[in-house]
Amino acid sequence: LIVLLIEVAVAIAAIAFKSDLQNALERQLQKSIERHNKADMTAWDTVHKKMMCCGVQGPKDWYDNNNKTMPASCCKPDLIDPETEDCKNAPPLFMDRYYQQGCLMELKEHFDKNAVVLIAVGFAIAAFQLLGVIFACWLSAAIKKDRN
Repeated sequence: LIVLLIEVAVAIAAIAFKSDLQNALERQLQKSIERHNKADMTAWDTVHKKMMCCGVQGPKDWYDNNNKTMPASCCKPDLIDPETEDCKNAPPLFMDRYYQQGCLMELKEHFDKNAVVLIAVGFAIAAFQLLGVIFACWLSAAIKKDRN
């Protein structure tokens, strides 16, 4: 029962502090661009390719932080070979070469679209836990009755 109450409290807090969570996410994404390590780059490459976006707010995030280059995953594959230096080293003004939409907005839209599913799954888990608590109370009462 305590776990169930904690889950409800966390859900309420997440709703109440939604903008704070978005700001924290933006800061962490920006830090991952600045760190530029292999694990972060693998994650960014996946996000860029699947969501067709680039950087946190846009391709300028990469250009400003990483020796004036961008990852090949920011390059539009249908317009230019993503492995060519032409794409990776071109300034962000060459809009036709890069995904222009920042990934923060794409991620936000993705979560917003799937929020109903996440909420439904959360309620289903909470209902299952509540059912477990009810059965535990019923079992406890049955055992006490059997002892008497």
